[in-house]
Amino acid sequence: MLFAIDIDNTIARDTKNAALRAYVLRALDMPTDEQALRAWMQNAENAARFRACCAASETVPEVMGALQPIAGALDGVKQLARIGTVVYVTCRVPTLHDLTFEWLTRYGFPTPENPRLCASYSEKYLRTYEVADSNEPVILIDDRAEDVVRAFQFIARNHPDIAMKLIPRLSVVAFNPKEQRWRMRPPPFPVLILKSWEQEDLARLIDVALPTRA
Repeated sequence: MLFAIDIDNTIARDTKNAALRAYVLRALDMPTDEQALRAWMQNAENAARFRACCAASETVPEVMGALQPIAGALDGVKQLARIGTVVYVTCRVPTLHDLTFEWLTRYGFPTPENPRLCASYSEKYLRTYEVADSNEPVILIDDRAEDVVRAFQFIARNHPDIAMKLIPRLSVVAFNPKEQRWRMRPPPFPVLILKSWEQEDLARLIDVALPTRA
């Protein structure tokens, strides 16, 4: 069994946005006084610069390297590694490859070598398919599960052979899902829930996932 695990907001998080805040304040030379900051943000040009800087922060090593493991994630991923093979598939720019490897290694996550950095959600399916053995069950865990599921339409249209081979052995796991109604048809594979990396939630996922892939 192959577990393809997202990184950002699935096993790693910027706690209280501390790294992002420090970067944006420095990059935009924003005022630190609360009243002055509110006035600064009321300027439309400043607000636009702020939004652009926040978006760009996902490519900045000082921000991405400062992420912290989500509670229980390390032990949870280690448990999955005892059941099957773990790989990491994440939407990050290629220049963050070495930093991603170093981060996974620093915190002791299993099999940190060669994380798959993807340009899109649909690419996660392709990179996962490349490393999975023939007919191996695949479980893709992601906090943006709705976007990942929707991206399968691209695979079905552009890589129908891969889509047909994946469908019978694929499950997508929504990590820490938000309460919302999905605006799409049910996909042709199971969508499971992992509320947190706490042992109770992980055990529930394993109980559901393993029998369906026996």
